Amino acid sequence: MYSPTFPYKGPQAIITSDRIVLHAKNDAIFLFGSQAVSLSSKGTVNIDSNEKVTINSPIIELGNKASLSSNGEKAILGDTLVTQLVHFLDNLKIFTQALDKIDPDNPKSISIIKTAGDALTKAIPSTINGLENTVRSQTVFIQKNNI
Repeated sequence: MYSPTFPYKGPQAIITSDRIVLHAKNDAIFLFGSQAVSLSSKGTVNIDSNEKVTINSPIIELGNKASLSSNGEKAILGDTLVTQLVHFLDNLKIFTQALDKIDPDNPKSISIIKTAGDALTKAIPSTINGLENTVRSQTVFIQKNNI
């Protein structure tokens, strides 16, 4: 994280007023900093848009201690997580439906259980792999709650 040095030595511009408004009537406003661009407030910081807000960065940290090296964890990719869980639950449903077809007086019931159990057993490693390797964001890190 960038930490500015104080006092700053070199040319700089300081604007102090009760309110400052920058308004681009026909195009855009661009802010560039070779080290950092910082927005800070004693109150709130608002970002509003009528279309969308894009944050483009190799790492996005939400919270002061969001990096994995401190007290953070990777965000979850919701659609990918749901896909993995639905796939596994579909296999679990097939297994429980097979259990409903069991007739204790029919020896062939064992093969029904075995077939359904084999399918469920086969689904478990791919689900675990999917949960461990595909549902965690590689970009967004969130600060853990210390509850």
